[in-house]
Amino acid sequence: MKSFSHMRRLTLVALIAFLLPLTTLAQNPPNNQQPGGPRPIELLEPLPGGVLTIPLGSFPLCPLNKYLQPFMPFAVGMAAGLAVLMIILGGLQIMLSDGNIAQSQGKERVMAALGGLMVLVFSATILYILNANYFVFTTPGGAPAC
Repeated sequence: MKSFSHMRRLTLVALIAFLLPLTTLAQNPPNNQQPGGPRPIELLEPLPGGVLTIPLGSFPLCPLNKYLQPFMPFAVGMAAGLAVLMIILGGLQIMLSDGNIAQSQGKERVMAALGGLMVLVFSATILYILNANYFVFTTPGGAPAC
């Protein structure tokens, strides 16, 4: 009976994985196929600076980049705050534990949080050192896209 339930769950996941992308085809046709040419993306909420429309350029990620750019400092700050919180909780777990197992779990928590904080801090730095143009979106011709 357990294998039958597992097969039903696996079948459901497979159906969702294969049929979910088809829902995007049921939407309106892409902007470049509508009469009158490409239309700008009209936002429901303005971006910082009062921008309500984002023109479609030749680079498809420009609107997404402009939309997500104000949220990146908030996301990095939240991730750093969670890492510091996990370091504090690991330290409390080390101090308040009686057994060796709980202390090792606290040490693992602190080390994992420190590792995550290091990845958060140094990932963009390392990418910038390897290629200074990594964060500059360019068109296939080499001109800046955004």
